[in-house]
Amino acid sequence: MDPIALSLAAADAATPPAALAVVIRILHIAAAATAAGAVVFKAVALQPSLRVLEDGQRAALRAAVIPRWRVVVFTAIALLLVTGLLTFVLYRIPEYRGTPHAGLYHGLFGLKLLLALAVFHPATMLVLSGPAGDRARARAPMWLSIMLAEFAAIIILGAVLRYLPQLTA
Repeated sequence: MDPIALSLAAADAATPPAALAVVIRILHIAAAATAAGAVVFKAVALQPSLRVLEDGQRAALRAAVIPRWRVVVFTAIALLLVTGLLTFVLYRIPEYRGTPHAGLYHGLFGLKLLLALAVFHPATMLVLSGPAGDRARARAPMWLSIMLAEFAAIIILGAVLRYLPQLTA
């Protein structure tokens, strides 16, 4: 067998199956939708509703919700990190290797990753127990507004990254 055919066969064998890409993508989108939807819900519905409650009622509601929600937040963060990095390493690096848009793709991906990390910080702070969590929750409207802007930027970057070859053609 000639060397070119051997290298093509090796590349095909090294490419993870498409079914794995689909599973990774479903998990990534589900985690992102859960996280972004929660921020929208909290900013639009929960925060305004908390203002009409007495201090004791507000504290009781938070005490009931936060431990349950903490699991969802940490699970979403873990899924987003793992599935995002798997997609990048297994599929996008090989796809863009040697292409004219590789540098642009990696720069935009880096920006998207930094924005995601910027969302993870307040998301984590808002579900912490104790004084640190209380301080973050006292400024929840500000954090939620920042997170909404970051999510919007992440969604835009995701769409641009998905269609980058067509956009730069």
